[in-house]
Amino acid sequence: MSEALVWLLYVLGGLLSFLTVHHRRWRITTATLGAAVLVTAAWSAWYWLTSEAERPPWFNVHLSLNFFFAVIFASAGAALGEYLARRQAEPPEQG
Repeated sequence: MSEALVWLLYVLGGLLSFLTVHHRRWRITTATLGAAVLVTAAWSAWYWLTSEAERPPWFNVHLSLNFFFAVIFASAGAALGEYLARRQAEPPEQG
């Protein structure tokens, strides 16, 4: 088990949040909370399906810290998706 897999979960949450805002036109709040809950659920399932001996020390952090990181990545993805969606919707400037 690698720490990179946990960071990959956060990045996937950010990507999911970006895609739901940019392509599906979800609201930022809905996309952020949805992605954060899914990432936290995946981390929790991963935590409970491994034994104490298999878990590295860094993996035994609090659920709230993991939810915090999931919200950060998901909100960044949602904000980027909203920015790009608005930028595409604006007409080009005539100069």
